[in-house]
Amino acid sequence: MTPKCQAELLKSAKNDSQSQHSCHISETSQKVLSITNFLSNCSPNVIECLPHIYPAFAEKKVIVPGTNKEWSAAQIQYSLTQIPLDSTFTVANSKDLFALGLIYGGADNSGCRYGYFSEFLAKVIVDAGIDQKVCANDSVQLNGSISGGVSTGIWTTSGTGTFSLDNTTLNAGYIPSGSDITNGSVTLTLTSTGNCSPVSSQMKVTFTASPIVNAGSDLAMCKNYSGVTLNGSVSGGASKGKWSGGLGTFSPDNITLNATYTPTAAEIASGSFTLTLTSTDNGICNAVSDQVKITITSSPSVNAGDDQSVCANNTNVVLSGTISGATGGIWSGGAGTFNPSNKVLDVIYTPTNAEVAVGSVNLLLTSIGNGSCNASVDTIKITFAPIPQANAGIDQTVCSNNTNTTLNGSVLRATGGQWTGGLGLFTPSNKILNPVYTPTQGEILNGKISLILTTTGNGKCNATSDTMNISCTPSPKVEAGVNQTVCANNPAVTLNGSVTGAAGGIWSGGNGIFNPGKKVAGGGAGTLEYAFDHIVKSS
Repeated sequence: MTPKCQAELLKSAKNDSQSQHSCHISETSQKVLSITNFLSNCSPNVIECLPHIYPAFAEKKVIVPGTNKEWSAAQIQYSLTQIPLDSTFTVANSKDLFALGLIYGGADNSGCRYGYFSEFLAKVIVDAGIDQKVCANDSVQLNGSISGGVSTGIWTTSGTGTFSLDNTTLNAGYIPSGSDITNGSVTLTLTSTGNCSPVSSQMKVTFTASPIVNAGSDLAMCKNYSGVTLNGSVSGGASKGKWSGGLGTFSPDNITLNATYTPTAAEIASGSFTLTLTSTDNGICNAVSDQVKITITSSPSVNAGDDQSVCANNTNVVLSGTISGATGGIWSGGAGTFNPSNKVLDVIYTPTNAEVAVGSVNLLLTSIGNGSCNASVDTIKITFAPIPQANAGIDQTVCSNNTNTTLNGSVLRATGGQWTGGLGLFTPSNKILNPVYTPTQGEILNGKISLILTTTGNGKCNATSDTMNISCTPSPKVEAGVNQTVCANNPAVTLNGSVTGAAGGIWSGGNGIFNPGKKVAGGGAGTLEYAFDHIVKSS
């Protein structure tokens, strides 16, 4: 069969869709075959069919001119011994489709021509697809194709990744391994399988860096804190990100990686919430996300104690604050002094005179060492109550011969009072406000006694006192004069009495007449009709 005849035959066979043909061959010809029936009758998976008439085509094939090297052919001659006259001869292939052309006749190509088309001898074309650039966090979608003499193939890799589905699926996916990504690229090879010689095609996959997103370590936020500062980062194949997942607000916005997040009251009440940071400028990469959990912690608890009322004359205030959830506290708010220090919870506060005069002062206890919390503050109000008052009464003067003194004390903002200061006797008791005081003889001789009335039942106040003085004046001194003797017929007697320490005196004791009267000033005289002893009383 000449190349021209082969080409014509194959071109004819290419358009021939019948599977059986008959051709009558003359018995006189000794060069040709008699084939009345041709059938491809073997299943695709049969390894061999009619081996005695299946020569090695691959060893004798030539390119068919005019087919742009897409077709090849082989001329194989059979003798009448192999194929007797008037016999039926079947040619079949056990694996792939094939094309067959027969010519009956001599060298002048005058015989009967028969053609059948398949792709057995078509050139195998393998295309692994174009090179790809994929992100390290993505898989490779393959799109290989195999055509021509075969349609099946197998993928292999220069790396250590795996093929999804399987490596015989032309449009399988390739999942790179960690070392593939580290190496930066991998070569994937698609090789044809089947009866034809293997044909391969390669594609190179280059891996770009995937986004690396870090939402930061989990955070703790105090219940009394207004917001939590986030510490996100985006690197690798991206540089920007977006926060999501919360019902609160991001300041200045949710695309700032170190934004401040202010949770809602419900989020705070729930005890914890989760925020998500997702990369945005991902290029060919899939977005990557990371989460941070914010746990709400209790705020510091501060108790400065109950409000207190102290007396204006006993102003030292004993403070006893308590703090939990913080390392300590500090007192402030007053202009006075804290003893031993305003950083001690149990402390004594001494106010200034100005604070006492105002009547009250507010002291603050503030937590310190608060961790992530805002400081907590509690206030205690100190009220300064008026002091008790004692009034011992006005000073008194008594005569040395009549020294019992009725006292007239009074107290204010106290339940009672107590007299002290004298050596005499308080009747009925020195614990009543208006007793009678009887001084001792020594006090009388001394001439002055100081008695002190001190308040009792003072509450938180110190006692107050008041003093009253008793002055003892000398008792009056009366001289009636010397005794006199008169005659009964001349009874008028000139008296010569004297009074000191008193305004005057009065004569008494007789039944006669005093002239000019009974009351005379000291040194005065009177006339009495009878002679007897007279007693003069001071007045």
